[in-house]
Amino acid sequence: IAKDKIQHECTPAFLRYLKNMVRYNYFYGLQAYAIIRANESKEMFVTPVPALLLEEITPEVVNREDALDASSYRDFLTYYVIYQASRINGFDKFTDLSVSLQRKMEFAQQNLKGKPAIYFMASYLNAQVATVSPATAKLCYNLLSEQEGKGEYTKLLKAKCTQRIKSKDDGNKDGVAASNDKNPAANVKIIGMDGKKFTFKDLKGKVLYVDFWASWCGPCRMMFPYSKDLHAGFTKEQLKKIEF
Repeated sequence: IAKDKIQHECTPAFLRYLKNMVRYNYFYGLQAYAIIRANESKEMFVTPVPALLLEEITPEVVNREDALDASSYRDFLTYYVIYQASRINGFDKFTDLSVSLQRKMEFAQQNLKGKPAIYFMASYLNAQVATVSPATAKLCYNLLSEQEGKGEYTKLLKAKCTQRIKSKDDGNKDGVAASNDKNPAANVKIIGMDGKKFTFKDLKGKVLYVDFWASWCGPCRMMFPYSKDLHAGFTKEQLKKIEF
């Protein structure tokens, strides 16, 4: 079909819609590929997209209220926030669903504007609220409320979020679990070097050495040899009473 015929028979709004569908399908695919590939693999990290390919994704491209009617733009928004939250996390996968949702909601509140921000926060909260802790559900609902005020999305999600907020289920299937113990730390679930989960309560009666570190923290990694030296300094009998 001739270009002039298309422009003659289509409204400006429809032409804009078509352009947005094509343009944002490309931007969506760039980031969705990295996230979907990581989710389907057993690896605990996301392989980043070459920065050169993402240079066109500017704040102006991200915050486009007039593109919200295009499904590819809405899909793009979702994976844009997921990808950026992963980048801020050093491209390590989140192992706690509550932390994951909170980080994404906070990123959206700080980096998206107007209707795109409200749309993402509402749609993602709606999809994830049943999987997170009541405290996280309350925090994220409040973030949406702050962003939208007493808007339509906030009203629509009130009942669903309130139900989760009042739930006794901690919701953290993949990470830190809540506890009814007087000492909450006793029931914190940790993944050991053997890949199995355990709690501090399981190790009651032993001396426990815990080293908290992050892969992006140079000083943390510099201390590893000293930790090994400490371990090597104990006798076999002493090591029976110590858990590293």
